[in-house]
Amino acid sequence: MNKDGDGVQQSMVKLGENGKSPEPPNKLDTLMDQMAVPGPNEEAFFEERRRKGLGVGLDGDGNLVGANDSANRKPSAHEDE
Repeated sequence: MNKDGDGVQQSMVKLGENGKSPEPPNKLDTLMDQMAVPGPNEEAFFEERRRKGLGVGLDGDGNLVGANDSANRKPSAHEDE
């Protein structure tokens, strides 16, 4: 049998008894699962950026702050809770 015939036969076996092919994994769910956990070098990368005073972020009140602004910032309303 040629390669195409083998592929068809393998696909028929996958259909199984219920006649339905297995659900493919949801690509978005797979991506979200992978993105939820920092990669091996991400934490070190961002720690180095913080150490160098690079980058920006949001404070507890949602205000844009630079890495060096943390020493001069006022406490957010959420920090009293």
